[in-house]
Amino acid sequence: MAKTSSRRKVIGVTGEKGKGKTSFVQVLVYLLSINGYPVTVLHFADYIKQIARECFARDIGRIHGKLSKTDRELLCQIGDALRGIQADCLIGVVERKILATRGFIVVGDVRLVQEAELIHRYNGVVARMQSHRFERHENYLKQHITETEITRINADFEITNDGTFNDLMAQAKEVLNHFLPHKQWKG
Repeated sequence: MAKTSSRRKVIGVTGEKGKGKTSFVQVLVYLLSINGYPVTVLHFADYIKQIARECFARDIGRIHGKLSKTDRELLCQIGDALRGIQADCLIGVVERKILATRGFIVVGDVRLVQEAELIHRYNGVVARMQSHRFERHENYLKQHITETEITRINADFEITNDGTFNDLMAQAKEVLNHFLPHKQWKG
């Protein structure tokens, strides 16, 4: 039987392209699932990807991770246009989903200071992914706000993605212990 909680527990994951955000989200989901905790995964880019599908017939997909230059440029253009109309409109989309959800919530693509502030507003934590081993050599969009603002995000945990799956598991348990400090995590 799944454990439930009326209190939401929000974890945001940030970091530059290719540092392992998607992998860390998967580790968190795995740990929570095998320990009987329901978890919901959200992304700020989900709504942007929905617009890309519905308005431009571009199925960029629901999988997060490496995107082509064309796909990433389209997502940035849509995000910029929406933020140009109302600076926090995408934050509002995710905030409404957070408010409608209980238990653990993992937001897998925190890229802006305002997005991290949303996580902290709900007593959540932000984990920054770092890696000296994994790096994408994509030269495009390096100066876009979704890449440059990452360094200004106030992270609560620094996750180093240079080792093994077990190393990521141990670091994920540290993040989860913020919410359940005496829990002995299986996995």
